[in-house]
Amino acid sequence: MLDISWIREHRELLQLTADKKGIKLSIGDLLERDDQRKRLLQDVERLRRDRNRLSERIGEWLKQGKQVEAEEAKREVKAANEGLSALETKSDRLLQEMTRNAEDILQLLELPYRVVAVCIGDMSQKTHKQYDIETWMPSRQSYGETHSSSNLLDFQARRANIRYRDANGKLMYCHTLNNTAVATPRILIPLLENHQMEDGSVYVPKSLRPYLNGVESIRPS
Repeated sequence: MLDISWIREHRELLQLTADKKGIKLSIGDLLERDDQRKRLLQDVERLRRDRNRLSERIGEWLKQGKQVEAEEAKREVKAANEGLSALETKSDRLLQEMTRNAEDILQLLELPYRVVAVCIGDMSQKTHKQYDIETWMPSRQSYGETHSSSNLLDFQARRANIRYRDANGKLMYCHTLNNTAVATPRILIPLLENHQMEDGSVYVPKSLRPYLNGVESIRPS
């Protein structure tokens, strides 16, 4: 699959090649669709910024007794959420859900972590959007990647020819997603280091105790 930047740089050559082979393709329309995609992504990011900014101010206004301002901000947040729902694809919403599932696991393991939105320069060609979850590793004195979730849109499905029929019977390519629930043995690093006690024993998170016959800590023999 060709990179969109390469297509932009060689649009005349690609259009000529398509015409010679009798392929019905408009490079101009393709690039216009990509421009529309970029504008939609910008709208999504703007709505998210507005929603986060307003969400913070609601709490401040409520503390200050500014009920009218807080209620107005709530209406604006609701409008921003509705706008986001309309703009985001179903696969993007599933990406958010999968990322939350990975966060739930780390919370159950009682580990400190952070979620990082990966910039386009660090993503592979196939990836549309990616989040990495990094967990605190004391021996490194830094966060280390332990989870990753990504939305590939239809890139992978086109190569594997994975399709479905929509409500109108039209064949469509599926969107595929990827998620690391628990990366073993990598997760053992923060699990052991963050839960090691001064006496050398390792605290067992409450969520794991049912699988260890109720053991609350592991002690060196």
